[in-house]
Amino acid sequence: MDAFIRLTSALTNPALAVDKKLKVICDVTSEVIAGADKVSLWTFQDNYSKIVSSVNYQRINNKYGDTVELKREDFGTYFDAIISSEVIKASDAREHPHTVCFKDLYFKPNNIYSMLDFILHHDFKPIGIICCESVGKIYQWTEDDVKSLRRIANASSLYFNLDEVS
Repeated sequence: MDAFIRLTSALTNPALAVDKKLKVICDVTSEVIAGADKVSLWTFQDNYSKIVSSVNYQRINNKYGDTVELKREDFGTYFDAIISSEVIKASDAREHPHTVCFKDLYFKPNNIYSMLDFILHHDFKPIGIICCESVGKIYQWTEDDVKSLRRIANASSLYFNLDEVS
């Protein structure tokens, strides 16, 4: 079955539990975006002062990780950029002007080199982020990667309200 059809089917299935929908979003994203070794979904909380992961998927070992919280006070440049531009394409994330703030506290400990993020909306308001990360190497995100992630984010935003998981 086509990945996007599988995603839409899962998101519109009222019998599928929220955690299963989150996992399908991550699974489809890691399948469609070749460089996405890690895929996570985050929700904005406390008036955009932090983001909290709802799910963290690691394709490398096919495992789901623990919840992570990142605060705007530590990563303000990133917060401002993702909210205003809706997408961050950082192939060399450790040096990209919008993501360099993660270098020491997040990228190095997690061996992350590249990041591709897209905003999730509800009623035209940013509610979360879908994040793709390349582990152990720099990955050159393509325009097709950006288009595919936009499509996944739009489907997720249209059919699924991430506020339910925060």
